[in-house]
Amino acid sequence: PIVRRSLAMAVDRQALAAALDVPRLALRTSLTSPGVQDLPNPAQPDWAGAPLGARREAAARAISELGLEARLRVRVAMPEGPGYRLVFAHLRHDWRLIGVEATRVAPTAPADLRFVDEVAPANLASWYLRHFTCEVSAVCDAAADQALLAARLAARPAERVAQFAIADRILTDLAPFIPLTAPVRWSLASQRLTGFRPNPFARHHAANLIAERP
Repeated sequence: PIVRRSLAMAVDRQALAAALDVPRLALRTSLTSPGVQDLPNPAQPDWAGAPLGARREAAARAISELGLEARLRVRVAMPEGPGYRLVFAHLRHDWRLIGVEATRVAPTAPADLRFVDEVAPANLASWYLRHFTCEVSAVCDAAADQALLAARLAARPAERVAQFAIADRILTDLAPFIPLTAPVRWSLASQRLTGFRPNPFARHHAANLIAERP
């Protein structure tokens, strides 16, 4: 947890977003996306509001206090492509500043970290948090699993939200995932499709793509 937390703290997300130069790219430090159903206020790590310089100092100190005989090295599994190479270059730079050396490996190779580039298919907290249950994740917490089960069995919406918040807080402190940005959704549609309307899940019923004339 100390290493994962340090790696997350050290990333300059503003610089990463500027380098990617993607319109409307939203930075993320939370496990779940803001505004999802059942969890309107995602938990934030305790370092989220600290200046980048202070975060990196704390991260470097934490890595140093591990007392390792050699410089810490992590393997990061990422796909090929210029965008992925750009992201990795920023991560390697930022982590080197805190005493961690990163090496990029193929997506299927043995790795310490794997890059996840995935869009949620539903606006639900459960989709995010269940990626980190003990059934599917090497990094997990039984108490978070219990909270997720209680949320699923909850009879009232307020109780469901409360249980998701408990699981989210536990997992945020555990840092099983290093959030960087929210996925970017884009649409390529002909101007003839007068009924086209953007939506988060790219679901467009054919019957609605041509607007009826008044």
